[in-house]
Amino acid sequence: MERVYIGLPQDGGVQDREHVSFLNMWLERFIFCGCTVGPTSNFQVIAEQLAGGIHLPLGRYFLGATYHLLHEVSVKLSAGQPIGNIGVHGGSCKSR
Repeated sequence: MERVYIGLPQDGGVQDREHVSFLNMWLERFIFCGCTVGPTSNFQVIAEQLAGGIHLPLGRYFLGATYHLLHEVSVKLSAGQPIGNIGVHGGSCKSR
């Protein structure tokens, strides 16, 4: 029996575009602690390279994300606000 989703037959695989979109959202949400709820182009290039099987160093991106979180902490501390759960899923999304 053939599986159908929204009128389209599914063979169990995903298209490259779907894979890139998933990786882009996954990187944003779970690796770099972003708070987007839909597709963005923030990590599009990285997602395309990972989907294509290209190995790339992510150290500089992690370092950039770390500096961004440190900046968020310093802004809150200088304003006398509690730090809260910055960088934890949804913790700092309301203030952006």
